[in-house]
Parts: sequence; C-alpha cells; structure tokens
Amino acid sequence: MKKSSLRDFLDSLEAPVLVMDANAVVLEANARARAVLGKDTPAIVGQRGGDVIACAHSKLPGGCGLQGHCQTACVIRRSIGSTVSMGIGVRNALSFHQIQTPEGMREMHFAISTEKVGEVVLLRIDSVSGGEEIENAR
Repeated sequence: MKKSSLRDFLDSLEAPVLVMDANAVVLEANARARAVLGKDTPAIVGQRGGDVIACAHSKLPGGCGLQGHCQTACVIRRSIGSTVSMGIGVRNALSFHQIQTPEGMREMHFAISTEKVGEVVLLRIDSVSGGEEIENAR
C-alpha cells in the first residue's frame, strides 16, 4: 500500500489551502492555492503570507509581520495567531490588503478560514476579490 505524502493529501482537497506556522510562514501549499495565487511552490513555501500575496506592508522596512498594521489590522496574521494560541479556528474572516501589482497598487479582498492541526494552521482561501480567481482555479 502506497503511503501518501502531505502534498498528495493537500492536493486532493478542493479548496485552496496553505499550511502556515505561528509566524505566518507558509510551510506548504496545495495545487489549488498555487493556482489561485499564480505562483509555484518555491515562490510560496518559506515565505511569509504578506510576501506571498505581495501586501504593500510587506515591502516596508522590516517586512511582513513587523509593521504596526500587521500586528493590529492584518486579519490573516491575527487569525493565524488566535488559531495557534487558542486552538479555535476562524470561518470566512474578511481581510483587505493593498497589493503591489505590475500595474500598481490595488485592493484585494480575501475571505479565509483557519484550523489548527498539531502545531500548524491550515488556512483555507474561501474567496479572493469576490471569488473570480477561485472559480477560475477550480
């Protein structure tokens, strides 16, 4: 009997999922998450969440997670932190980010859900900018 890898399991999930540590660093991403984010594994794994989505705050001195905004207003970071510390996931939390694109800044809207599994957090991307990117990735 073949033993499945974590990547195989994640890729079997229909929703875009990132495996994150307590510092919002991506440990793994399934195929649907890579498609939604438009990035391959090396551009995602080992990066902080804000760097992966090109959050404008991640480009400031200190980078993702070290700005005042990150600690107080970043719904993704706060959701991961509370899921790790309290063990209680969030459902469809809305997060708004200024994203740096080749065409300039634009606001992106994310809805995320989290669940703690052992010492990591599974972060499901429920929708992006109204969901068109997720629908196109399915």
